[in-house]
Amino acid sequence: RIVQNLKSGQSGTMSFKSSLLGKASEDIDAGYISMEKLSWGVIIAQPKLAIDSPMDKVMVTILKWLVLGIIFALLIAYFLTRQITQPINLLVTKSQEADIRSDSFNLGAIPKNSPAEICKLWTAISSLVSSLQKTNEEVKKLNYSLYKDIEKATAKLRATNKYLYAISSKDHLTRIANRRYFEDTVCKKLKKKVGERASIILIDVDKFKFINDEYGHEAGDLALIHI
Repeated sequence: RIVQNLKSGQSGTMSFKSSLLGKASEDIDAGYISMEKLSWGVIIAQPKLAIDSPMDKVMVTILKWLVLGIIFALLIAYFLTRQITQPINLLVTKSQEADIRSDSFNLGAIPKNSPAEICKLWTAISSLVSSLQKTNEEVKKLNYSLYKDIEKATAKLRATNKYLYAISSKDHLTRIANRRYFEDTVCKKLKKKVGERASIILIDVDKFKFINDEYGHEAGDLALIHI
């Protein structure tokens, strides 16, 4: 078949069984090419084992180097990943610690042999943490100041309410309890349980109208204050 193909000007490869090279029914791989200008045909035939055995050795060698290369690449990838992930994990941990702690806190020094991008990220987050802590301190100071202002205002309001209650429950002239205080006190007494005793003393000023008419209301006021 190879010769017939060469005669027709074809080139290619073919496998067949033959005792051509001294062994009965041996697998043969042949390559052939037609050189029409010279009217030649070249055939190179080799036992399949003679070709496969070196190829198998080459393939085994390639596979060994490939496996070693993969292992080496995985080790490099592991160390590179560790070099990147360790600073990131440390950065996350310290950032969470900064969020929990109330005192002054900083991320500390950048881990050694960290990539440039990690160094930039570490520096940026450190600056952010410092700014947040300053802001937090300012907020605390403002809250404390506001708390003090509220305390002062509350104390002033209580004093004012106490004063207003005092002037609303006392007579401005004699500084003794007025009718409003009297009515409130009587209501409270009446609401208490039955059996408690209470007394009321009524004082009447004789000829008080005469004092006002004869000496004027200012004299009447002085008389009330004296009584």
